[in-house]
Amino acid sequence: AEVFLNYGLGLLPPHAVLLFISGPGDSPEALELSGAARERGCSLIALTCAPESPLAKSADHVFSVAGVNNSDTAAATVCMHAALNLLPFEAMRAIKKVKSWWEAVAMDFEQLPDKLNWVFTQLAPVIRSVAAELAGAPGLTIVGGGFYQYPAWRAARRIESLSGKPVDAVEPSGARPEFGHNHPRGHTQLFLSGSHSKMKKLTHRCAAQAHSAGARVLSMTDANDRALVEDSDLGILIPELQEAPSSTLALFMLEWLAMEIARASSAQKQAPANR
Repeated sequence: AEVFLNYGLGLLPPHAVLLFISGPGDSPEALELSGAARERGCSLIALTCAPESPLAKSADHVFSVAGVNNSDTAAATVCMHAALNLLPFEAMRAIKKVKSWWEAVAMDFEQLPDKLNWVFTQLAPVIRSVAAELAGAPGLTIVGGGFYQYPAWRAARRIESLSGKPVDAVEPSGARPEFGHNHPRGHTQLFLSGSHSKMKKLTHRCAAQAHSAGARVLSMTDANDRALVEDSDLGILIPELQEAPSSTLALFMLEWLAMEIARASSAQKQAPANR
């Protein structure tokens, strides 16, 4: 909010819409920005886990992540990510520019809660196995582009904060042929993608290059993303969805994976002492 106050107010002409993403505490800068936007005749939308906050009460519309009192929890992150992915599609519907593929995306968003429940109940052994391997890996880079860019970045930060393990996050466009040669052999690269991703061809090339450079290649994608599955030493197969809801499902899986890596890292540190 402070950066936007200093550099971005010129982007707000009258009748513009300003979307706030807010946690339980409103900063003075956020409240100042909301007032400045009001003075310019803008509409305010708040996506928040604190619907009773002054910022939320000043908004024209509020998307509430109910029952979550910390915006940094996995639950709040996944809910907000889903809402932010859904919002532009609904906005497209509202301004009468619906694309032919919208119904497929809308249907997948409706199925997302069931898919989240399915992976949580069915993939626990896979997640724990991958987490144990990543906890002992000499290095980890997470590669995600397009809708998967934020899940990759978020997962890298979560794994670092929970386990202390340094993790890089890059876009496929940043994973050049020489990228794999900048890491020691055995370095692990986790690629995020899906069969509906517009970045999948570039992701496939990067995974193949990493594999040929001696990296251990892991993937999180769906079974129809065959090229990436075939170039992976180990894969986490999630249900097939359109790219936007699929990226939210991937974010959920990565939040879970980060927790399991932290547990596995702790167990591996305690094992020598116990012996």
